Amino acid sequence: MAPDASAALAVRQKVQNFLNAACTGNPDLLKMIAAQLDDGKGLAKTVADIKDANKRGAIHFAAREGKTEVCKFLLEELKLDVDTRDEDGETPLLHAARQGHTLTAKYLLECGANPTIPSDLGATALNHSAGIGNIELLKHLLAKGVEVDSQSDAGTPLVWAAGHGQHDAVKVLLEDNANVCSLSML
Repeated sequence: MAPDASAALAVRQKVQNFLNAACTGNPDLLKMIAAQLDDGKGLAKTVADIKDANKRGAIHFAAREGKTEVCKFLLEELKLDVDTRDEDGETPLLHAARQGHTLTAKYLLECGANPTIPSDLGATALNHSAGIGNIELLKHLLAKGVEVDSQSDAGTPLVWAAGHGQHDAVKVLLEDNANVCSLSML
């Protein structure tokens, strides 16, 4: 293998290891690999620039896996953008909400994550919380003033909850005056 190809392969492997460290929740390993990848732009810029093929960075992976400690490192120490979007327009909050990681989602909200940012398909954290029946996060988002009838390509949170058989989520949304006419889409 040519030296340039070998070096490129080594960097690619370090990038993969870095994103895996974000998934496994090991902030120390994440810091070590990030330092190795830093090409003089500074650690924060280097980390912000490391993405997979879907433009997901360490913050997306950490949020998706519920690794709040990694999120803390990335947001508090490196000051990454809490609302950075991947190729599908999804923020770390959307990843955490879809996977049911309530503590991570609440932490992201504490750090200023905008709960009204939809994915490219229009889904918000409220849609995902309703669809998986995450009552704690659903109530938290509603208490933060998220629009109960926010529309996505797949309907409102009420449609998501009803369509996935999440009866408790349906009840919470109706108690918050969700528009029952949105169910006519089912």
